[in-house]
Amino acid sequence: MDTSNISGKNRASSLLELSLDYNEKDRVLARFSELICHISGALYSQINLIDDENQWTVAECGMEFEHIPVEESICYITINNEEMYEIEDFREDDQFQVHPLVTGSPHLKYYLGFPFKDEKGVFIGSSCLLHTETLDLTDQQIHSLKLVNQQVADYLVLKKKASVQSEKLNKQEKLVTKTRHDIRGPLSGIIGFSSLLETEIEDNKTLKNIGMIKQSAKNLLEYAEGSLQYEIDKNENEFGTSVSTIIDRVSSLYSMQSTLKEIDLLFENQCTDSCSINTMAPNQIINIIGNVVSNAIKFSPVEGSIEISFGKTKVKDYNFIKVIVEDNGTGIPKEKLEALHKLEYVQSQKTDSGIQGFGIGLVEALRLLDQKGGNFLISSAINEGTKVELNFPVQEE
Repeated sequence: MDTSNISGKNRASSLLELSLDYNEKDRVLARFSELICHISGALYSQINLIDDENQWTVAECGMEFEHIPVEESICYITINNEEMYEIEDFREDDQFQVHPLVTGSPHLKYYLGFPFKDEKGVFIGSSCLLHTETLDLTDQQIHSLKLVNQQVADYLVLKKKASVQSEKLNKQEKLVTKTRHDIRGPLSGIIGFSSLLETEIEDNKTLKNIGMIKQSAKNLLEYAEGSLQYEIDKNENEFGTSVSTIIDRVSSLYSMQSTLKEIDLLFENQCTDSCSINTMAPNQIINIIGNVVSNAIKFSPVEGSIEISFGKTKVKDYNFIKVIVEDNGTGIPKEKLEALHKLEYVQSQKTDSGIQGFGIGLVEALRLLDQKGGNFLISSAINEGTKVELNFPVQEE
């Protein structure tokens, strides 16, 4: 069994569960990154999360770093080694001596990275420092850097738990709102019917009983109205993510990756301004669509194009937002296509540049969509391209 594939699958799954916004740098992690530079004396530092396709820099110090494919990532080697990794001189390293940040500004020479795990023991990222000269760090400095690295891991675990609790709270609030509406209807009916009976019945004892029933219904309705009033004033799309927001964030995340290959990302929005997805966290939506887009970019030819369209659809009285990602790339072999529809992992073909695409992140993204009540359909032809349809469930409120 290929343990590297298992590790990649676990890592992709763990990063999806984090639901991080890769568009925004984390301010807490940024302070850890500054501390790394302070302890080591290095000019630059990064905190990176890594899936099977990309390295995402979520915090940095010294300069701004963009996300890069894993084949250009030094930290990818660090997390696969599962231990501290050092390069004393990039110019003597066969793999990275021609890296743009080595041959060009800031002319990096030194690297030291520390991998970190999530609560399941899966290596999901690395904190690292970079410098223009080789650093001779003391044992105390290295020990301090390891402590900072562990604090990074602990913080991400806490952030993940907070995200899970927030999602649970959102679901509970929606349930409470629905319960309020369910209660108000029958109670209002009881009050109305009681009022009607009061005009038709003359027996004082019966009228008194009807009055008690009416007052009890009013009291219960007032309780429901009072205890849940705060829900009424909330925007009905509070927990939804608008399609326009999704387009902006996906475009921002993958514009550099597409620009490097001179690939046009062509977005089409057939939805109204109020159209949104309200059945999962925003970052889960972005990660699902982003994995498909990233995969399309990777297997598309230079100067190609990728069309990404958004629209509404209805299947058996259920509402969905349909997202279609269509490319003119190398296509997916039949056995790989069948495996994807079964949510099974199968090693995919190589790109034109010889880079192996494992598709682990893609499978995990599709699995998450399936778990959330959505569905997908992939059609492809070798050397003609691939079309991926993602259907995100939408709850009418």
